[in-house]
Amino acid sequence: MKNFYLRLLLLPVIVFLGSFSIAADDPTTQASGFGVAVNSAINGQVLPFRLIATGLYYQGRNQYELGIGLHPFIRREQTIVSADFNYKLFPNGRDNKLNLYLLANLSYLNTNRDTFYPTTYHYVFLQGGYGIELNGFAGSYMDTNVSFGGFTYRKDSKNPASGYLNAEQFFKEFGSSLSFQASVGYRF
Repeated sequence: MKNFYLRLLLLPVIVFLGSFSIAADDPTTQASGFGVAVNSAINGQVLPFRLIATGLYYQGRNQYELGIGLHPFIRREQTIVSADFNYKLFPNGRDNKLNLYLLANLSYLNTNRDTFYPTTYHYVFLQGGYGIELNGFAGSYMDTNVSFGGFTYRKDSKNPASGYLNAEQFFKEFGSSLSFQASVGYRF
């Protein structure tokens, strides 16, 4: 079963690496620049709704996004820090009013829960999916996507049962997760 999840984790990486040859073939879409976006994301494994302030760089059919997560709807005893990296490949270019794209997403979430036994979870998600982008006026756009992939986590706890901690290290456990994102952005 672990081999299945490992292959599932590697699929977005293969799509990401294979996209470089696709994007290099078309010299007509080599416009490049920077932009900003606000993404909202919900993940099937980690329950809170996230807002992600994102900076982006685009060149031709490729778009790279790096963002820091803000978490407005969490419990009082919980703190969350997250970071996201999205790679979007537009196989038909970004010049149409409605564009489809492929997505590779790498996310890191650190959630700290101050309960009876304070616990910190470190999640790493690697997902691939597809999305739709609607171009607006003067560089603005809206998009939405769905992605599926795998995750692993590490758990740090002050639980006195030491055997409980040994089973919860990165890459010992894998799982699958489904995510949805919606975004509003502007390309300069």
